[in-house]
Amino acid sequence: MRAFVLRLLFSIVAAKAVAQDVETLSQSGIDPDWGMLNFRTSEWLFKKGNDKTWAKPDFDTRNWQKIYLDSLYEYADADGKLEGWLRLKIKIHRNLKDMPLRIYSWAWGASDVYIDGKLIKSFGNTGSNGAPFQEYNFYTYETAPVMLEAGKEYVLAWHFVDYRQPLGIGLRSSNIPAKYWLFLGTIDYEKKFYQDRIISRTFDGVLISVTVVLSLMFWFLAFLIPLEKNLKWIATGSSLLALLSISIAFSRTGALPYFGNYFFSYIKGMWHILIFILNPIILANLFNRKIHRNIKILLVVCAIVAFGCALLPVDLSQNVRMFAGISIVLSLVMSLLISIYYVVTSWKMLRGAQWAPVIAFVVSILSLTAYFVGLASATLSSWVSVIPFVMAFTLSPSLGMLVYVSLRFVEILREVRSQNEIVLQLSEEKRFQAENQQKVLEAEVDRQTHDLKQTLSELKSTQSQLIQAEKMASLGELTAGIAHEIQNPLNFVNNFSDVSNELVDEILVESQKSKVERDDELISENLHDIKQNLSKIAHHGKRADAIVKGMLQHSRTTSGEKELTNLNVLADEYLRLAYHGLRAKDKSFNAELITNFDANLPKVKVIPQDVGRVLLNLITNAFYATQERSKFEGESFKPIVEVSTSSVGNNIEISVKDNGNGIPEAIKEKIFQPFFTTKPTGEGTGLGLSLAYDIVKAHGGELQVETIEGESTTFIISIAKQPKP
Repeated sequence: MRAFVLRLLFSIVAAKAVAQDVETLSQSGIDPDWGMLNFRTSEWLFKKGNDKTWAKPDFDTRNWQKIYLDSLYEYADADGKLEGWLRLKIKIHRNLKDMPLRIYSWAWGASDVYIDGKLIKSFGNTGSNGAPFQEYNFYTYETAPVMLEAGKEYVLAWHFVDYRQPLGIGLRSSNIPAKYWLFLGTIDYEKKFYQDRIISRTFDGVLISVTVVLSLMFWFLAFLIPLEKNLKWIATGSSLLALLSISIAFSRTGALPYFGNYFFSYIKGMWHILIFILNPIILANLFNRKIHRNIKILLVVCAIVAFGCALLPVDLSQNVRMFAGISIVLSLVMSLLISIYYVVTSWKMLRGAQWAPVIAFVVSILSLTAYFVGLASATLSSWVSVIPFVMAFTLSPSLGMLVYVSLRFVEILREVRSQNEIVLQLSEEKRFQAENQQKVLEAEVDRQTHDLKQTLSELKSTQSQLIQAEKMASLGELTAGIAHEIQNPLNFVNNFSDVSNELVDEILVESQKSKVERDDELISENLHDIKQNLSKIAHHGKRADAIVKGMLQHSRTTSGEKELTNLNVLADEYLRLAYHGLRAKDKSFNAELITNFDANLPKVKVIPQDVGRVLLNLITNAFYATQERSKFEGESFKPIVEVSTSSVGNNIEISVKDNGNGIPEAIKEKIFQPFFTTKPTGEGTGLGLSLAYDIVKAHGGELQVETIEGESTTFIISIAKQPKP
């Protein structure tokens, strides 16, 4: 009996040791940019080896291990092969009910994915069917639909086979974040994937075509004009850019296996390093500068350090990777500083064609800086948003060199012409022929100059017309409604100014009296009154300024037309926009965002820009209210803003709720009046809610407010449903 109890206790403890929580997948976990729904990367149950019975949901996993996906490489055998099964319990939240999902993999290893013992999809070939192992190329974009009931628990079993990297201790899939090895995708992800694929391939085609053509052209000119040594440096730099463009394209193509992709990824980094290292040499030669011996040594050291660190395995210890990354960055920055040194020190000596590479260099550096700033601030969240910066960084040097060569040829032509004039003076026999040739050239130049002047005149005329039209349009918007609204504060300013003048006159009269007859108390009172009047003049002047700004806001018009709109998407978009906008101004501000969207909400025919403007105003006010309350209650207070949508009868309601200080009952009826505001002077014009009220009314809806003073405020937008077209 005692032995039985001990075995029972041991089984309970063992079962508890490998207990696995159920991961609930909800709409809040969907990546807003890509539409991806990732599984967690930690606490997967893992067992090395292969047995199809391990896919059964009721299989005993008490002897399995809890692992992180990033640590899978530790279980590879001596030959570098990793084969095993991973299990995870999942559940679909009700807000994903009826949402079509598909399973995807971004891993170079092969996978067999089971749900409750049923094979859903095989990526590549793990060898379970007797065929040899075949890696999965995720650029081929294979997928399978996944039908999961909301609220029901499922067992996700994943048979995974992969090999170690050729240079490093990790798996070949380790170059990709583990959360992308297996994930679910929505329809938005599929659309985004195909859209980015089309755009990226178009971009690659344009980039390769331009850089390759320019490179070939520069080499052709370099062989034709061997005396122009700068052409060889220009051709070399253009060739590196062409190779970089080709490497970028090949590293993204689905036609290459893992080793081909691996090779081009390394090669791409090599071309980047070479471009940075050779850039100061190219600029120095274009500026006719001699490269100092110490600078040559420094560039060689930078190249050795950058190449050496780039060839290190990617999965060494964190400290080593950090040291290698910092070394590469410092080497490239040093090369960049040397380029900047040549540009700055040659600034006063630059002439004609030499300005072209300078401008191209500045454009390239600015686009590279904007690219990194955009990545750091999360502004660039997709490949489409990156394209302009990559295009500017990659093409500006080649195009700058093209302009340089063109201008240089013009300069050479001028030099030849000057030499011909000297020869003509020394050789009378050739004078007549040279004069005829010169006349032909001059006639051609005059014709082209005339054409250019005519074109320039037409452009100036068109520009003037556009500027005048823009001024008239802006003037019409600026003057709308300002005259009436600004009259009241201006009257105050004029009245107080007149009173102040009278007080000043009284002071002047008193000051001319003798000291005995002078009434100093009257002078003091008048000065005090003048100070008060000036304060009131300033107050009403600010009020007039706020009215002008408010009327400018009122006078803005929209040419948008009503269209069927998903209010859930619109509300979520403007909630994030308002929150990140406030966070950009005040990094210390944090708030809990809650969304309760009706998944079955029908689309409504509205003007999205106008309704978005209303939502942005209401949500911004909600954040302001919670921020004001947090200033008094301190860290114990937790700001909360909740945005909800629901279908109520024949209407659709959107509510924006905050846990701020609420609105006093005495002013509740005034909040929708124009120019009424509870914010301090300079922080609000009192037109936000008035504009929002007018926009909702224009859509045939209602805007209401519910508030509990000291606790919360809720604004409710009610819009009638529209029949589907």
